[in-house]
Amino acid sequence: MPFYLNLIVFGAGLGLSLVLTPVARKMALVTGRVAVPKDNRWHRKETALLGGISIFVSTAVAWVLAAGLTGWTLAGTPFMAMFLCSAGV
Repeated sequence: MPFYLNLIVFGAGLGLSLVLTPVARKMALVTGRVAVPKDNRWHRKETALLGGISIFVSTAVAWVLAAGLTGWTLAGTPFMAMFLCSAGV
């Protein structure tokens, strides 16, 4: 895959994660999906629990973009099982 395609995919994943992570945090705080501080935990304020969703969506979009740009031969088909398993998790 040419270097400029790598930059496009990396930039898309990075940009999307920078946009989606604050949205996921705000949604977690609004809906109450937070880890409440306890004596046996290291955090001292409520911590949002939906950050993994934004990371997964950003990674999935970047993967689909890379697969689409390479015709599914280089980045698509070989990684389909890994993508499906990570989606299941």
